[in-house]
Order: sequence, then structure tokens, then C-alpha cells
Amino acid sequence: MSTKKRLTLHRHSDKTPDGKHISHAGKLLAMATGAIYKDQVHHVFFGPLIRTTESLCYLTAGNPEVFSDVTIFPSPIIGLGDEALFTQIATSKFKNLVSTEGLSFLEATLQAHDNETVEEFGQKSILAIRDMFQTMKDRQIGVGVFHDPIIALAAHFLGFENARSLESMESITFEQDEDGSITVVGINPAGMVI
Repeated sequence: MSTKKRLTLHRHSDKTPDGKHISHAGKLLAMATGAIYKDQVHHVFFGPLIRTTESLCYLTAGNPEVFSDVTIFPSPIIGLGDEALFTQIATSKFKNLVSTEGLSFLEATLQAHDNETVEEFGQKSILAIRDMFQTMKDRQIGVGVFHDPIIALAAHFLGFENARSLESMESITFEQDEDGSITVVGINPAGMVI
């Protein structure tokens, strides 16, 4: 019997025009995303910025049965995006690449920073994922909500060739084997979970 742990990390839902909270449409999208889960979820995680917490609340409300007996990690997971990290990422070069060149957040991150800095961002994100897996027992399922491009950056540094920025409530699923190795299962478009 497999002892793999599974962790699905979503990008937060649609935001309000001021960017401070999730919108009404974002609440509905998060609930619809929660409704697609079929297997019992054991752990939930969130980032330190309010949109991740709001998205997680509506995600779990979308399927109370599946999320009925979860352990909520008691504090935000910092390595997948706090204000300080986003300030480091969102340099003027990054902003220019997004606004004028039309690059995704992941593409802009990879181009706006030197390899050493990008590697540091990637390793912080992988460490945060390892910390989440550490709280889980064999065969358990965890779900989290964080920000783009950090989830995709972790997938990129774990060797996932199809890593890309995520849209609202899209997710990437990771698995950890009993030897501690982490693999990327794939990207889940909104409305789908692997």
C-alpha cells in the first residue's frame, strides 16, 4: 500500500479591484473549487496575506463533508509568500516585464532576478512545502492556498518542466514518498483536482 502524502496548493481566488480581499466572484469560485474534492482532506494551510485565508475559508465551505475533520495549521506558512518576499520579487524590472512585456509572474521572476536570487526564492518555497509535509502522516492529504508565482517556483525547482503561473484557484499537486522525495504530480486547472 502506498504511503505517499499528497499536497495540493492553490493560488488565491479572484480579488477585489483594490486587491485587498477576494471578490464576490472569488468567493463563489473558491466554493466551487472546494466542491470538486472527493477524498477526505486532513490538513489545510494558508499564507500570511489575507486573500489566502479568505480563499481557504470559502474553499472549505464549498465541501463541508470532505473538510469536516481537518487540522488547520495554526499559523501562516511564511516561505510561500509574505509581504517581505513579495517586495523582494516585485522589483521595478519585474513590474515592467509584467505590465509592458506581458510576462506571467513566474516568467518575470525568472527574468528580473539573477540566478542566485531566484534559487533562494525557490529553495525557501521548497522548504515551506517540506514543512507542510512534515506535519502530515502517511497517506494524508493536505490543501493550501498561497500566492503566485511562489507555488509555481517551487514546482520549477523540483524539476517540473511544465511549471507556469497559476490563475485564480488553479493548483499544483505535490507528493512526498516515504524516503522524503517530493515530486510534482501536475497542474490542476480551476475546477479540477488530480
